[in-house]
Formats: sequence, C-alpha cells, structure tokens
Amino acid sequence: MTKAAALYQFFSSFGIPAYAVTDVPDDAVLPYLVYELFVGAFGDITYPTVELYDYSENTKPINAKAQEISDRCHNGAPIRYDGGGAVIFCGTWQGLRDEVSDQIKRRRSNFTIHWVSNT
Repeated sequence: MTKAAALYQFFSSFGIPAYAVTDVPDDAVLPYLVYELFVGAFGDITYPTVELYDYSENTKPINAKAQEISDRCHNGAPIRYDGGGAVIFCGTWQGLRDEVSDQIKRRRSNFTIHWVSNT
C-alpha cells in the first residue's frame, strides 16, 4: 500500500466518504470528509487540514463525528504502508459557517503527521 492509499484508508475509516481535496467528485453527497494529501519522508512532519461537511438542522451529528475522530487521534493513530508508517494527531476542530446554506455544517482541524519511515 502506498502512503496516499494509507492516508485514504485512515480518513475513510470513520463511516463517511473521504476525499483528497483535489478529488472531491461533483456529485459527492454529504456527509463527507476532505483532507489535504501531504506525504513525507523519514523524520518529516506534515500539517494537513481536514474538513468535515454535513447537511443537518443542528450541529449534533457533525460534532459527534469530529469527537470520534479526535478520540482516535488523541494519543496518535498509527498508519502503515509498504516499507513504513506514520502517526497521525488531530488538532482542535473549528466550526465554520457555510456561505451556501445554514444547513451545511462544516468543521476544520489541522492534523499533524509524523512520518517514521525511509520510504
């Protein structure tokens, strides 16, 4: 598995579709997660931004999903790929207002990925 595939697998593991920011399909259905695809080499630290999107009357579902992700990454979540691995940490989630609709809920967090591999 490549580094990009390992990141996709990790971000897709929360029960909603996940897309690299450059690969969100035009017909994507909410809820979903969008992440910046940054890969590093041994010893690198990258800081991708992750956003959650949902369509709801209230913020309870999106806040619950943000908490679920935070709980998994609180002490660092390991990912593995061919030849190595990385550890992902989640930052604080920020609520954002969507300009299109008040029912589209958004949350943004800056993640930290420690790359612990030579490949």
